[in-house]
Amino acid sequence: MNNNPPRVSIGMPIYNGEQYLRSALDSLLAQTFEDFEIIISDNASTDSTPEICSAYAAKNQRIRYYRNERNIGGASNHNRTIELATAKYFKWAHYDDIWAPDLLAKSVEILDRYPNAVLCYSKTKTIDEHGNFVTELKYDLNLRAQSPIDRYRAFHKRYRREQRTGHIFLGLMRIEALKKTRQHDNFYSADIVLLSELVLLGEFYVIPEPLFYRRVHLESSCTKYAPQDVAVFLDPANSGLILLPRWRLAFELGRSLQSSRLNLFDKVRCFPQIGFWYVRFSKGLVLDLLLAVKQAMHLAPVQSR
Repeated sequence: MNNNPPRVSIGMPIYNGEQYLRSALDSLLAQTFEDFEIIISDNASTDSTPEICSAYAAKNQRIRYYRNERNIGGASNHNRTIELATAKYFKWAHYDDIWAPDLLAKSVEILDRYPNAVLCYSKTKTIDEHGNFVTELKYDLNLRAQSPIDRYRAFHKRYRREQRTGHIFLGLMRIEALKKTRQHDNFYSADIVLLSELVLLGEFYVIPEPLFYRRVHLESSCTKYAPQDVAVFLDPANSGLILLPRWRLAFELGRSLQSSRLNLFDKVRCFPQIGFWYVRFSKGLVLDLLLAVKQAMHLAPVQSR
């Protein structure tokens, strides 16, 4: 029996994922690169997710299944998989997505070849609930500049334009670099903050082939939840609080930069990027305030798209 740790840890945080879970696990187990472990952290699911996971784990020793006694929130459940990981490289995998067979092999090859790269992901296509192709995502973040300042500026400039992080956030990362970030926090679009911290630590590399298929369906968090609801999904303790999700995101981006290891001069050079986020969110910031006032006065429930 091989007691050496695997080269890749795949963290799968899940809650009530019975509909697509088998397809996702089959897709991962079909990878041509086989030196990996799958860490499933079940957030106290109430459907048949536990039975499906237990059955797969019994058949394949690369699958490690853990079940939380209570729902600890989506953010903590994501971070739980990092705690349980044993490999040098790490990626998250959601229960409803699909991966081309050679995605892991090509991603590992990139991180092996380029020691300055901390993240590798592929071009991405979206699929619907039936697995039919919908569209190919045209934008990317191939951030190969040696200067962390140049990478940081390019990251924010491109992200403010597109503001879609899901497929990048699910790339293969060096776990050593990931653990230097705040990992997955409990506020709206926390993945943007994670990536903004990660880009200061190293380069982002894009595989120019669509090897990842992101499923978009009615139960997807990106379509099901408003910003306030996302924060509750990530941390149930946020329920009933006045959250101001867009204000929180812009603030956390600034706090993240302030706490980075950059020197003061470089931080000053980067801080205008945070101000641009407030401009980008201007309408949303006003909406946050209006919803907060209504919530405080108990005039309306907090819900908005």
